[in-house]
Amino acid sequence: MQIDPNTINEVATAANSEAGKALTLPAAHEIGELLGDVANIFRFYTTSNLGKVFTSWDAHRKAQKKQLTEGDIKKVVPLLQAAALEGDEELQKRWVFLLESAATDDPNFLPSFATTLSVLTSEQVKYLDRLWEFAMQPLPYTSEYPPGILPVEQHKLIEIFDPTVNPGVNAAEVKIYGEQMSPKQHANYERLLHARMVIEDLIGLKIIGAIQTTDTLAHYFVNDVQMPVHKSGTKLVTRFAFTHYGLAFIRAVSPEASLNT
Repeated sequence: MQIDPNTINEVATAANSEAGKALTLPAAHEIGELLGDVANIFRFYTTSNLGKVFTSWDAHRKAQKKQLTEGDIKKVVPLLQAAALEGDEELQKRWVFLLESAATDDPNFLPSFATTLSVLTSEQVKYLDRLWEFAMQPLPYTSEYPPGILPVEQHKLIEIFDPTVNPGVNAAEVKIYGEQMSPKQHANYERLLHARMVIEDLIGLKIIGAIQTTDTLAHYFVNDVQMPVHKSGTKLVTRFAFTHYGLAFIRAVSPEASLNT
């Protein structure tokens, strides 16, 4: 779009006139006041959040008969900006443990954990706790995978997210039979989509990884352990498990996660 230079000159002249100043100066003053109010609200909000995190961190230290020192605070300074933006009480608890991991020089701590925690919801961190509890269960056999990284199929992830969700419905069924479905069935499908979204987000954050493996088409069981039938053919299967990054992240932010794994 072409702008007439004469129009620009006319606007500039009008703005510099006494009438123009009378119109623009009050607006500028009000905008300035508004921005000042926003800045004050932001400062109050972040200061309040950080105060709650430090109060909880200090209580955590005292429970361990340790004092919070100036040296500890210096180590966590890079994390404080993100921690100050968190107003959710559940997530503030996770920031306490992350600050502790950073302050105690945990060898598995990474600065990127702060970025990861800052984009998670309370629902997601609680879900990760449940996944952790499931993944760290002792196995009745010797696994080729490290503790916590046993791959499972997506329906298991959904079951852990919400055991009431029926994952056996797809978009085609909803499209064809949607008008015949009850409100409860529609709600189930929406909840299923939400669970998948949460899982995909955790995959995108590299907390959960997708692992492709080959599997035999037929199996038999020995003491509840699934064994492949020889020469039964194979198929490509996508399963999911915690990444090493994901396990280290949960250890750093979860009060339930044991470091002795």
